[in-house]
Amino acid sequence: MRQAGTSIERIAVWLMTQREYPNKRRFDNYKAVEWAIAAKELGFPLQTDSKQIVREWRKQSRERAQSGPR
Repeated sequence: MRQAGTSIERIAVWLMTQREYPNKRRFDNYKAVEWAIAAKELGFPLQTDSKQIVREWRKQSRERAQSGPR
């Protein structure tokens, strides 16, 4: 969904309402979804400062979004 351009907020709504895939973990807000997407893209689990890595990932995501499609 993210690769198709769906916003993190829209993915969060879908995760909260979908019944197709059982999930043990709640994604009750878009920040939880943002962290999950960052973790997947960054290859977690990593033994490092994850908060700093996620901050850098957010910054890069914003820069990619502002630069538009390639």
